[in-house]
Amino acid sequence: MIHYILLLIFNCLLYYLFGKKNRKLYLLLVFFSLLFMTTFRDINLGLGDTVNVHIPLFEKVKSLSIQEIFNEYSFVNGILFALFAKMCTYISDSYRVFLMLSALPFIIGSFLIINRYSKNTYFSMLILITVNYFFCFLAVRQYFAMGFILISLNFIVDKRPVCFLLTIITASLIHFSAIIFLPAYFYYMMIQKGFLNIILVSSGIVVSLFFKNLIFNIIAYISPNYYYYYLDKGIYTKGDMFSLTWFLVLLVYLGLYYYVYHRKNNLFVLNKHERVDKILFSILSMGIVVFCLSSVVVEFYRISYYFSIFAIILIPNLLEKIKDRNSKIFFKLSAQTLFIAYFFLSYLQNINCLNFAYGL
Repeated sequence: MIHYILLLIFNCLLYYLFGKKNRKLYLLLVFFSLLFMTTFRDINLGLGDTVNVHIPLFEKVKSLSIQEIFNEYSFVNGILFALFAKMCTYISDSYRVFLMLSALPFIIGSFLIINRYSKNTYFSMLILITVNYFFCFLAVRQYFAMGFILISLNFIVDKRPVCFLLTIITASLIHFSAIIFLPAYFYYMMIQKGFLNIILVSSGIVVSLFFKNLIFNIIAYISPNYYYYYLDKGIYTKGDMFSLTWFLVLLVYLGLYYYVYHRKNNLFVLNKHERVDKILFSILSMGIVVFCLSSVVVEFYRISYYFSIFAIILIPNLLEKIKDRNSKIFFKLSAQTLFIAYFFLSYLQNINCLNFAYGL
């Protein structure tokens, strides 16, 4: 645990030294420390995915030719990630190099969007560290794909649908589940009123609570093989219980966002022309709906990360809109306490990374 405490102190210290004068240097130094921890961590940290899935894949592709990889992998099982692993073997036979290079797309994507869109880089990094980053210890391939999802935000903001589409297709060739982010561009373009996002979130909660059997029947109808092998056989879990902590945090902030932009309140500086935050509001609304499905199929919480990751921008931006100095201090201290408490009391335990250790 001491490693995480030192990381949080390091993040705070670097922001104090460089954050306001040179945000790029601050971000680079923090991301370098995260990359170091990712590369040299004990591979047994996490839920076994690295040891049982990703390292065996890396070892397997060493003996495969490029043609054999094309024959064995396809669009739905990560052909681009397999080719990437093969390219890594040309650089080094060490799986440490593979782990380092696998983390780079997510780190680069996070750096780009935080540097461009965040109004408080310290809080963006705090949320990234305490809520998102260390899940990459077990979801190596998904976080590789998520790097492209992060970059795709630029194409939504700049209204470049072709580039967005190509980026999402690339992410899907790495991890097929990334295809779920495809509607994000068109959803925002169609839904311009904030209350429609609230209706979407409310509908998602109602459906996940009262229509579970309907969802199972739809999955079984669309893909009976998926239902049989992944649900009935217990590879993916059917259940009623899932962690509500992060879901509730997002729900509260989404409610605050709607209140800020659609209700008059002297506590906040209102600016209805901040299009980026409105885009993020729509994306996180979609993420809440996907997260609700975790009450039906637990692994949907992993899929919701494609959307909830953008909270690293929206939440800090919302906090910066508070114009009363004392209120801003109160909300920032409260938010910081909440995220750090969640990090140590829930997040690290859930992903089996509480006792961080380095490995050979």
